[in-house]
Amino acid sequence: MRSLNVSGTANANLQNRMNISIIFNYLRESGPLYRAQIAKHLRLSAPAVSRAIESLIDEGYVLETEKVRIENGRKAARLTVNSEKGYVIAVDLMRKPIRIAVSDFSATILAEYDCFEMKDEIDVEALLIEEIRRVSELGRNPADLTAICVGIPAVVDANGSITSAYLYGNLHDKDLNLALRKVFNVPVFVENVANLSALAESTYGAGIGIDNFVFIEVSNGIGAGVIIDRNLYRGKHGGAGEIGYSITDRGGLDYRGDSKGFLENYASIEAMRDKAIDAVGRNGKSLMLALAGGDAAAITPTVVCLAAMQGDKLAIGIVTEIAELLAVTLSNISVVLDPERIIVGGDICRLPGTEELFLAPLRGMLGQIIPFDAPQIVRSELHEKAVVVGATHMAVESLLVGMYPYKIQARQ
Repeated sequence: MRSLNVSGTANANLQNRMNISIIFNYLRESGPLYRAQIAKHLRLSAPAVSRAIESLIDEGYVLETEKVRIENGRKAARLTVNSEKGYVIAVDLMRKPIRIAVSDFSATILAEYDCFEMKDEIDVEALLIEEIRRVSELGRNPADLTAICVGIPAVVDANGSITSAYLYGNLHDKDLNLALRKVFNVPVFVENVANLSALAESTYGAGIGIDNFVFIEVSNGIGAGVIIDRNLYRGKHGGAGEIGYSITDRGGLDYRGDSKGFLENYASIEAMRDKAIDAVGRNGKSLMLALAGGDAAAITPTVVCLAAMQGDKLAIGIVTEIAELLAVTLSNISVVLDPERIIVGGDICRLPGTEELFLAPLRGMLGQIIPFDAPQIVRSELHEKAVVVGATHMAVESLLVGMYPYKIQARQ
């Protein structure tokens, strides 16, 4: 939200625009309300409130609903934000297959669609445009599309430009923002998937009411979204939270990963499977092999965790090693940022025994390492919906804040 510095007295037009913005944002946060309540809470005159409300009604962003009897016995119409003014589209390119969600102006997801699967050989721009066009025509007017937000597994700068895309080479040097704006002629926002998940948890999930926390995505890639003073922290180049490139010992100084970082290579969900297949191939005896039907190549992370839960030593060794590597990274994050909470999300939360195999050991290790109160370690509340929820939130907030940038704290 924009801070405002005014030298002298604002002219009437500027004051009216400010009032419209302030009232609209207050309605979004506190509505439905009637005019007298708004005037009282915001300490604005009744005529100023009425002028602003009429403008918002004319623009279609506010609706008058049923009349209620107020303190003086008279009836007054309740005012609410028009959630059907338009719709936004949110895209999660990390999902397999990718997911597209359609949401209204209250950031309520109305529908979700699974689309194509991300692969290096596909034309991402063309397929994404085709799918967004298809989704926008399913039972709704494409002309009502007001914004698009795309979550991508890549480093994104403050302008929405992709600066590094190591998981999918076909995203590198792509300007999805420009490509989508040219076709759909609406504002487009592009953001890293872990950052979007952090925003989602901050507003709707395990980060509600927490000023400082870190969201950790542990899937085939490993990344983080950092919230400081309830704001997303991106860093100078948009690379804040790229913890997949963390190293956990001096041997990591020689690591040269063309696609994945050091931590991802040894502690991701994919690494868990690779370690298990290699270990069974060398050892030959493990419950993991039996659970995979005797085929070592069929071992999955789920199989590894199931075997570990049943006491298989080889499987326990693998999950313990991954938990320890994550603990090293999380302890370093903790002593640098001192977050109140670390929220763990991604595919690791879909595995059997996540609490016993990973979260509880992480709490124990961090509690021993850190010389002050260790951050709480909790599971994501939004799970696989985190990216589309965060993308929806970013699309709606960015769009409306761009139109109505001013806000104040009301006194009631």
